[in-house]
Amino acid sequence: MRNGKGEAFFGTLFLLSVWCVIIAPALTRAQEPPSLAPVDPRFEAYQESAGMDELALGEFGLGYLPSPAFLPHLRTEEIADPSLSSPASYDLRTYGKVTPVRNQGSCGACWAFGTMASLESTLLTGEKRNFSENNLKNRHGYDSSCCAGGNTDMSTAYFARWDGPAEETDDPYNENSCSSPSFVACQKHVQDVYFIPGRSSALDNEGIKQAVMNRGAVAASMRWEDSYYSSSNAAYCYNGSSDDTNHVIAIIGWDDNYSASKFKSSPPGNGAFLIRNSWGTGWGNEGYFWISYYDTVTAYYRSAVFTAEPSSNYEEAYGFDDLGYTSSLGWTGSDTGWGANIFTAADGQSLTAVSSFFLANNSAYTLNVYTGCSASSPKSGTLACSKTGSVAYAGYHTITLDQPVPLSAGQKFSVVIKYTTPGYNYPVPIERPISGYSSGASASSGQSFYSSGGSSWTDMTTAYSGTNACIKGFVGAGGSVDPPVVTSMAKLGSPFRIAVYGSNLQNGVTVKINGSLWTNVSWKNSGKIVLKGGSALKLLVPKNTPTAFTFTNPDGGETVVSFQWP
Repeated sequence: MRNGKGEAFFGTLFLLSVWCVIIAPALTRAQEPPSLAPVDPRFEAYQESAGMDELALGEFGLGYLPSPAFLPHLRTEEIADPSLSSPASYDLRTYGKVTPVRNQGSCGACWAFGTMASLESTLLTGEKRNFSENNLKNRHGYDSSCCAGGNTDMSTAYFARWDGPAEETDDPYNENSCSSPSFVACQKHVQDVYFIPGRSSALDNEGIKQAVMNRGAVAASMRWEDSYYSSSNAAYCYNGSSDDTNHVIAIIGWDDNYSASKFKSSPPGNGAFLIRNSWGTGWGNEGYFWISYYDTVTAYYRSAVFTAEPSSNYEEAYGFDDLGYTSSLGWTGSDTGWGANIFTAADGQSLTAVSSFFLANNSAYTLNVYTGCSASSPKSGTLACSKTGSVAYAGYHTITLDQPVPLSAGQKFSVVIKYTTPGYNYPVPIERPISGYSSGASASSGQSFYSSGGSSWTDMTTAYSGTNACIKGFVGAGGSVDPPVVTSMAKLGSPFRIAVYGSNLQNGVTVKINGSLWTNVSWKNSGKIVLKGGSALKLLVPKNTPTAFTFTNPDGGETVVSFQWP
């Protein structure tokens, strides 16, 4: 017979061992304070030099300012669909997907022009707009003055807080003025911005090509030096010793066979991107030029594509991060972390969507909304909504709630997000004050919180002064709409037809082919439609020629894809 006291003793000893070996370390990790993500080395160099390269070359301005936010783990192969092959050449102008060339003058505002070129392009062919670069350069809210440079992260923050875009006629461009009206109408709500990973080599271009075909112009950075430009061919290839960028342009197409002999110094091979610049139509080839694939700086750093929705989609936005994503938090050895914001409802509307930054391709999230939470505990009160999912592309994205969450005036509610960012150990996006860049960022206690495991929460301001989580909530009856998703297209027998496969293809979806409405559409289900038309349809999609298809659902959700019949 075993001694009961001995068993109790050894049982206690065993439990203590489990505590020491398993439970205690886990609790220690849960309470471990997070670390800030590494800063982009180019930003550090910018700060050390107390400025940037010359912002103007005679009459032509430059103006790229490096962002401190550093995401070197992003990979182009993660955003390129391996089942699709891009054509040898492509030009958005062919499909009416580029607005006219603008002129930034000698002001260092190229980033604002590259931003608006992308946004205007993604709205075409449905809407032809001219948004105000002046309003963006003057009202970005960061430390740099209006002509002292910027970047697409600054543009994203301006859009995300609904300061813009403004109409050009409401705030016309003036390179000599830093003044803009205190208020102009916001024309669109930018709810999604796609981060396009930097190229890893001269021929790592498929991600950029598919972004151009599927969405529109890509705002990318480059390094400009006059000595590398062939004015006779409007062709450029930088292969100098610097890897610093100083200019933002818009990539609108490419030609894999563009001859290497057209550049001032022949690169190792053919191929070039087609660029819409912001130096007026009197420069280059009516404002456009070519950059060799073998340029050693162009698009080697993160680029962006900006998309927009009607400004009626939501009525009000809740958020603390007016300057958007400037850094992120993480815990050693983990690609998972939690962030939360506690808001106070201004009135009795319903919460219908939430936005944040997702810092890796294929990021996963768990989103919870609590109502009636306490002032310092984001996971208290009533769990009113929960949603899990993933986002394919890193960037700023909006998640529509599966059901609206009613709010009452004066009620506290929280938005809690668990982030999982594959390959990146700083998953929680934050806005923090950075000297010389975002020193205007501010925060109060009781606004934003972080957690490594989702149970124990810490106010962000206790560890990082002036810091907030980049989480917003949107209220209003309108709500956002999810676009139709097209995954593949295929020919079907004779007569000529095209089957379109995907999801959220609603009954009544309309189709435009190169901007022209095609009415012979048969809806099968939400995952399949068929375009009919025989020889007439076949003429519109000739072999080896990219064709732009626009799919618009009855609820307004829209997507544009490029299809090429081999």
